[in-house]
Amino acid sequence: MKKTAKTLLLVEDEAIIAMTEAESLTKEGYQVIQAYNGEEAIEKVRMDSRSIDLILMDINLGRGIDGTEAAQIILKDHDIPVLFISSYTEKEIVEKTDKITSYGYVAKNSGITVLTTSIKMAFKLHEAQRKLKEKEEALKQSEEQYRNIFNNMIDGYAMHEIILDGAGIPVDYRFRAVNPAFERITGLLAKDLIGKTVTEVLPDIEPVWIERYGRVAMTGETIHFDEYNKNLNSYYEVTAYRPAPGQFASVFMDVTDRKRTENALRESEKRFRAIIEGTGAGYFRIGVDGKFQYVNDAWLRMHGYAAPDEIVGRHFALTQVDMDLEQAQRNVESLLNGEPIPAGEFSRRRKDGSIGYHIFSTNSIVQDGNVVGLEGFLIDIADRKRMEEALQDAEEKYRHLSVNIPGMIYLFAQHPDGSYSFLYVSSASRELFDVAPDDAMRDWTLISGLMHPDDRERFDTSVRESAETLRPWREELRHIVNGEVRWYDCMSRPELQPNGDILWDGIMLETTDHKRTEEAVREREDRYRRLVESVTDYIYTVTIESGRPVATSHGPGCMAVTGYTSEEYAADPGLWFRMVHDEDKRTVTEHAAAVLSGCDVMPIEHRIVHKNGSIRWVRNTPVPHCDNQGRLIAYDGLIADITERKLAEEALAKSLGEKEILLKELQHRVKNNLGIISSLLGLELEKISDTRSRQVFINAQSRIRSMSSIYEQLYRSTGLDIVDLSLYIKNLTDSLMDTYATDAMRPRIITTLADIKLDIKRTVPLGLIINELISNALKYAYPVDKKGDIRIHLEESGGRVILRVSDRGMGMPAGFNPNSADTMGLRLVNMLVKQIGGELTVENRKGTKVTVTFNR
Repeated sequence: MKKTAKTLLLVEDEAIIAMTEAESLTKEGYQVIQAYNGEEAIEKVRMDSRSIDLILMDINLGRGIDGTEAAQIILKDHDIPVLFISSYTEKEIVEKTDKITSYGYVAKNSGITVLTTSIKMAFKLHEAQRKLKEKEEALKQSEEQYRNIFNNMIDGYAMHEIILDGAGIPVDYRFRAVNPAFERITGLLAKDLIGKTVTEVLPDIEPVWIERYGRVAMTGETIHFDEYNKNLNSYYEVTAYRPAPGQFASVFMDVTDRKRTENALRESEKRFRAIIEGTGAGYFRIGVDGKFQYVNDAWLRMHGYAAPDEIVGRHFALTQVDMDLEQAQRNVESLLNGEPIPAGEFSRRRKDGSIGYHIFSTNSIVQDGNVVGLEGFLIDIADRKRMEEALQDAEEKYRHLSVNIPGMIYLFAQHPDGSYSFLYVSSASRELFDVAPDDAMRDWTLISGLMHPDDRERFDTSVRESAETLRPWREELRHIVNGEVRWYDCMSRPELQPNGDILWDGIMLETTDHKRTEEAVREREDRYRRLVESVTDYIYTVTIESGRPVATSHGPGCMAVTGYTSEEYAADPGLWFRMVHDEDKRTVTEHAAAVLSGCDVMPIEHRIVHKNGSIRWVRNTPVPHCDNQGRLIAYDGLIADITERKLAEEALAKSLGEKEILLKELQHRVKNNLGIISSLLGLELEKISDTRSRQVFINAQSRIRSMSSIYEQLYRSTGLDIVDLSLYIKNLTDSLMDTYATDAMRPRIITTLADIKLDIKRTVPLGLIINELISNALKYAYPVDKKGDIRIHLEESGGRVILRVSDRGMGMPAGFNPNSADTMGLRLVNMLVKQIGGELTVENRKGTKVTVTFNR
């Protein structure tokens, strides 16, 4: 008997036994490789595992590792059947092999028959094990493929079991499994579906779904249908089949878009047919056989037919004039071959034999890449004529519009050689660019050359992109016209011409004023932003219930003023009062109580302690709100940070105080200096014996005392620049009386003085006027031996001050004119009256009366 030559690895540490067993096995038709210890066996397998079909492994191999250990190491990396042989049959020895994938245990003294039988059995077991593993692997791969298909298929997939009522009628179904595509398409999640019925998940599901799925589960029929689900608001294309009795599987896809497209297409076809039927142009469709398939009413009217059935199904040659039939046939052949033909004028034969003319436009009808016919429109020449006339009228209106529209209309061309030109420019080019239209059309650079250098690259790029994509072009460009930068909004639409030109028809609108306005608005917005950022005020609201505050909210500006946020105030209702300066708490409390009592209150200024510890001044302005019954329900308030103002006021008050002290000191010094001058004049007066010269010195002293009296009064008053005229005149007359009158013949001074205050600027010249008038009266009014009265009157009437000095003395010489007087005193009075803007009158009747009037 011929045996299959299989190779055995015999692992035996006893050389004689190994040789004997090897010879016996060789005789049985096996090829035998020997190893004398476990390490050698491992190495032989490592070097040539493919040629070894089975391992005969002795358990006890002497030194080194035993057979079971060697087998474990080999089987870790190699699938080779192992058959253990040993002279030991003890239980504990045999049990050592139980944990190893082996194919039997043979005692060494069993004989060659038992050994070869065991070897054959081991081969059969290994082959069976190999096939089992292959089946398991195939099953695993199949399951993996199923999972991949289930999880990755584009279509939704679901397994269900049908639910029947007592009569066996399908009434519901339960979800058993759904794939990810099911979740994606429906928006329903597996975790919300598995184990639940469809009526639980979709209570309003249409009964048709349950009826169809029930038929599949009960009969095994596979069905395919499209259906709408109102719960999911979608259309689905479904295939359902029965994988097992009482169950059904559904594979579906969302065809909502397709359905909507189909509906839209049907609507489009309806609209197209309505347009075709409603248009004034004749429409026709011809099949590849040259016969009419469809004509509209306008076509019938143009050709004199009453109904479509008179011409549909008949050859197009019936409608052609004999002399043009050949050209018509060539046109039809070209179109049926997919070759376009240009539109043009053509003749037609009417039903009654008469000839008409029309303009035609015809195209091939292509479906799935094949020409299935042709269609076209016909327009009667009469209609065209009317259209031409309308076009001419429209062109005239267009020209009129282009002249009056606030912008430049243009037709701009890019030629195949890359050059540009204006084919048309409206008259507005003069106003916008100071370029005549004819000049611009002759040389487009007369306008383009004015473009701002910084905009040139953007212009070139945008025009190039518009030419490449044929998309509308729009840019805002600057041009320098007569030294002034102007802005233009340019917009146009490109169109490719048959000769390769690209034409842009558009308009340019000047937006310079708009740009300036935008810039002004931006500047105002910037100023407003800076103003808002600099504002240190904020608003608060206090809500009142039963006469007590129950809630307070502070606006976001509180952070800048107080250092605390709105949230911090909301969390701590007592924070604001704690911030009030201790010295101001009573005032603030009384102010708040007045607000709550309904009293009208004025704003209050007080101090607070900022979060950073600094002292700030604020102005608190409350505004109460009452309900329709007059009850206080809330009040809003404005907190304004016035710290800077307070600091400025304090600094100003301090500065004014210092200046007031300094000014009073200066007034005192001036008065003293005038006194010193008067004293020095007095000393010199003692040395002069000449009466005339002495009088000059006496007059000077009098005038100095007049001015000194003013500064004396200012020094003693609370003001710095206002003089009490009545008091000043009394002091001045007393001083003059001491100077000019003797005790025996002193004139009596009678004063009638109103309470009038006057600024120092006019008081000084007025004091000198009074000094001169009283001095003259004291010196000249009465003879030395005669005593009389001098009257001084001061009043205010009608916004004017009236000063009158009079006496009952000798009066002025006859013919006296005060304006031409040559005495020093009267000349001085004249000049001083003019200085204060007043008027001087002198009456020389029964004495002398001098009146000075000036505006208050």
